Amino acid sequence: DKTFFTLYTDMKEYYPAFDMEYKRTTKKYADANTIVPQVTLPKNIFNVSCIPWLHYEHFSSNSNNENDKIIKMITLGKYAELNGKFLIPLTIQVSHAIVDGYHISLFYNKLQEKLNSVKENSL
Repeated sequence: DKTFFTLYTDMKEYYPAFDMEYKRTTKKYADANTIVPQVTLPKNIFNVSCIPWLHYEHFSSNSNNENDKIIKMITLGKYAELNGKFLIPLTIQVSHAIVDGYHISLFYNKLQEKLNSVKENSL
């Protein structure tokens, strides 16, 4: 029915454990009809949102800063192949009160290093 909602899953040390917990959580709340079916979310979380139907050049999700919360969000879009390289749009939204552009550039550089090492190890 094209509805969406917010779910929370605890972090796990290893991705397969996180993936299993994520799948269990999404199955449990698959028929939810409210925006936050778990009712209360923990403090100090960040949102990860995927838009796998859309490859974008810019994305902004201006959220209301309720109760002086510092909104944090990571959004990924549809990947595409261009000249033998895979591209995926990745937007990071943070408050300038806690992060500067320098810190975001460190994240992107480290992510690119990891992606390059995965590619090199798979050849």
